[in-house]
Amino acid sequence: MQFNDFVKGEIVRHKEDQGVVNFICKEYITLTVGKYNKSPEDATHSISPYNEINLLIHSNKWKDCELVTNSQQGNRLADLYHSQEGRYGDAQ
Repeated sequence: MQFNDFVKGEIVRHKEDQGVVNFICKEYITLTVGKYNKSPEDATHSISPYNEINLLIHSNKWKDCELVTNSQQGNRLADLYHSQEGRYGDAQ
């Protein structure tokens, strides 16, 4: 895979690990491969109630990545998303 192939929120497999694309830049991506709840004390003072386990994949290892498709329709999640479709025109 290449830089433009990655879309935040899509599921990608890297060797034996599979996760959701969480961050993308030209040097690396991160895949969220797990998450777990924070302790009640930590969650009270945090933005998010859970911790994430992220796998950092440098660009020279992107060749080992494989996109996981929507198994029911065979479509990429990004291809199904149309943010501007049906949007009203901006007032000028």
